[in-house]
Amino acid sequence: MRLRVSFAAILFVLVQGCASDSEPEPTDFTALEPVKEMGHSVEGPWTPLDGGITNMVPSDVPVKDGQVRDGSGVSTALQRGFNARDVDLEATVIFDGVGAPSLVFRATENDGVVNNMYSVALYREGINIWRMVEGRWVLLEARAVPLQPRTAYSLRVTADKVRILVFLNGERASELLDDSHLKEGRAGIRAIEGPCKISGLRISKL
Repeated sequence: MRLRVSFAAILFVLVQGCASDSEPEPTDFTALEPVKEMGHSVEGPWTPLDGGITNMVPSDVPVKDGQVRDGSGVSTALQRGFNARDVDLEATVIFDGVGAPSLVFRATENDGVVNNMYSVALYREGINIWRMVEGRWVLLEARAVPLQPRTAYSLRVTADKVRILVFLNGERASELLDDSHLKEGRAGIRAIEGPCKISGLRISKL
């Protein structure tokens, strides 16, 4: 079993050390709904962890078909009752190994399965902006920014019509113009390829 209990403890120390008065209050994560993505047969797991949420399955919880303990699968969750084209999302994210925590928006579904959305992913080599088109991922932009695992980063995304702005620790990291998907959709979080933790999530309409 690749998951180690010590990882949760390390995340707790990191988040506590990076907290400040200006950090947004954590979203009530019960307002997030785990969803399936086109091309994946299961809803990836999400587990509460120290005021946030993680894609790891605890060692004392039975693993369901298609799920993995170390978070290397695909986990997506969208806020219930939220639907908008122009949005602002912000969260504190932490990853380990090759994990890639992401903020997603303009997610649309067909028969309860997400088939289109944008995803802004942070990982050890930088920030990627992706667009899912009928279950197929298209990389729109890759911004090289060396990042450290087990380190808390503030990730913010503002999508206003065709403009997508990405901020890392309060500094503008990327700006992209894309008019390929301007429909209203849901918004939330995504975690893939390794352990991730997301806390302080805020989602609002512009």
